[in-house]
Amino acid sequence: MHGAFKAWQQALKYDTASPSTLLRAASSCADLLISQRSYEGAKPILLAAVRLLPMLSPRILQRKDQQFGISQFANITSRAVSLCLADGDDPYKTLQLCELGRGILANTQLELRSDISLLAAHHPDLAQRFQDLRNLIDPPSKIWESSTIDTLSIPNSTSTLQFAAAINSQRRAHLKEFDDLVQFIHSLPGYEDFLQGPSKAELHSLVEYGTIVLLNVSDIRSDAFLITTEEIRCLRLPLLTPESLEKFTERFLSAVNRRSMRGWQDARLEVNAVLEWLWDVAVDPILNELGFTQMPSKDDPWERIWWIGNGLLSLLPLHAAGYHESTPLNTAIDRVISSYAPTIKSLSYARERAARSDRQTPQEKAVLISMPTTPDKKPLPYVEKEVRDVESLLSMAFVDTRVMENPRKSAIPSALPGYTIVHFACHGNTAHDPSGSHFLLEDLPLTVSDIVSLNIEWGRFAYLSACHTSGMRKLRLLDESINLSSAIQLSGYPSVIGSLWSVTEEHSAKVARDVYRWILREKGGLDAQKSAEGLHKAVRGLRDSTRFMTKQDPLIWAPFIHVGI
Repeated sequence: MHGAFKAWQQALKYDTASPSTLLRAASSCADLLISQRSYEGAKPILLAAVRLLPMLSPRILQRKDQQFGISQFANITSRAVSLCLADGDDPYKTLQLCELGRGILANTQLELRSDISLLAAHHPDLAQRFQDLRNLIDPPSKIWESSTIDTLSIPNSTSTLQFAAAINSQRRAHLKEFDDLVQFIHSLPGYEDFLQGPSKAELHSLVEYGTIVLLNVSDIRSDAFLITTEEIRCLRLPLLTPESLEKFTERFLSAVNRRSMRGWQDARLEVNAVLEWLWDVAVDPILNELGFTQMPSKDDPWERIWWIGNGLLSLLPLHAAGYHESTPLNTAIDRVISSYAPTIKSLSYARERAARSDRQTPQEKAVLISMPTTPDKKPLPYVEKEVRDVESLLSMAFVDTRVMENPRKSAIPSALPGYTIVHFACHGNTAHDPSGSHFLLEDLPLTVSDIVSLNIEWGRFAYLSACHTSGMRKLRLLDESINLSSAIQLSGYPSVIGSLWSVTEEHSAKVARDVYRWILREKGGLDAQKSAEGLHKAVRGLRDSTRFMTKQDPLIWAPFIHVGI
């Protein structure tokens, strides 16, 4: 143990040591100390390590390199949070630590796209420089081509490679200047937490619309942060152990991935068993602690919960937990309306983007991206009807709607900035590299990386009628939430409907129709902030309509989820 301390202290002495070197030393030292139950010694080391994590993904690195660096230290944040809770530290400060060590890649984008009105009110010159730099680094998608080329003075005779090198060099200079500017702003009194996540006041304003539940599972302990308008408190979850979580997640993934007709019944039973376990160890204790103990009566409003999982919990349908074949029903979906968020910061960003869009009140326009046939893939026979139905509903609500059938990839980035609503009806796939997860189009796939690079100014609602849009295969990057649903939200659509695993085409089309019927306004337009409620009603209806006597099938209805506001 003394040797571990010595190695950590020795690493700290080297000013030139890279963040990854320091983190490896911290991780090894913490492993040894925790194995000896020396939590007091491990805590300061892990706290220092969490603060180093964002340095693993500087903006100048390629996305794959950023992902690789973060993936090497997957459990550092959850352990540090557990040690703080075990010590009785302030829940808000611990929550800030949690936010610092999760969603690191998304945070680099959020910093470029977040509201800076407070800075502008007190330091207008700094705010203007901040705005100028981020417009150079991350311009709104509709002006990307002209803004990039016009800011460069490169002769026409310059070769393509030289041109690309010049762009890269200039971008690196802008990124360095931007990081230096943010660091300077942090040094100003009152701006120490600039762009670091919601303040206490902002956090309480977020939960005016519902409760945020952030879960943390580690080999030390498991807890849920319960964030309400009154307080931030923590609930210990002693039955939610890493060992049981790993076992039930493995059973769950095996079930949803082996859905042949012959194995369907076994898969259904397995998923039900996982949902019942999830209810017992986490969801039921949380709902009881919050006072959500029964289904609301007919005239009472439903409570809203945003679930923020960590690690393997990010793969499981918390919204569907419960005993769906019991009498009475003991389930999450019969007590609350559920949404998901990758981090609190991402939820705050979604709320901010929605408010910005509402203030500008652009004309609502929808684009429906339809792929009834896809090269080398099975046809999707229900897509054409789904798109026709959605187009008809939107037209009845006076939403200007365009259908793009079997589009090529190159058409999508130039089309999306002109629409407040986007609906994908196509094949979706997850990839081992989560940034390569994609929608399949006529020629090339539209990947997570492609979508994240967009900066849609007036987006309001995205419906992803495709398989696996909220899933991930890279387990060591689960806390980064790199998938199609989070990517489309980050691109500028604050409210998103997606799926955790494969959806059946007929039922997917029905859910889409039911959601749009619910969220369209009587006098025209679409109320995106009712999309979670619309999905909740549609999915409960699907569950009940597909129930056979007392048996119900979560493979059919449970994959649909809502992300964002």
